[in-house]
Amino acid sequence: MNYDNKFRFLYRSIILCYLLIINFIINGINADTKKSLNDIGNEKHVFDGQFSNKKNFVIDDCIPLAFGDFNADKIIDIFCRNTQGNSIRVMLNDDRSPTSKVQYIVNITGIIYDALAADYDGDSKLDLFILYKTTSDQTMYNGGFLWGDRIKL
Repeated sequence: MNYDNKFRFLYRSIILCYLLIINFIINGINADTKKSLNDIGNEKHVFDGQFSNKKNFVIDDCIPLAFGDFNADKIIDIFCRNTQGNSIRVMLNDDRSPTSKVQYIVNITGIIYDALAADYDGDSKLDLFILYKTTSDQTMYNGGFLWGDRIKL
């Protein structure tokens, strides 16, 4: 039995499948004349590949770790740590200026590595979970919460 001819057909069909996939990627699956979601009316792209209308935010000595609406004004605020890692800040955005205002500062004995903003206790107020080490050579992380109902911003 001649297996070369059978496998040659299989090889050609695999190449054809790859060519079809590449064609879909380059030309799009929607090859008809119907409009796609990204070119309907006056809708704007979230990112159109241009950086001309960028907004700069001044956050000196601050490494952002978490974002969220900490004061419930429907504007995203920034939770960050300083470059040494021993101080955390909640910086509120007022949406009128490109600078967020520092509203809450806490110094922690140790180095802050990460933070996560969420409503952990279900009271509809944003809480912060902070992951830190007391020394840089410590193998385990410590964790702590800043509860949203206990902080008046």
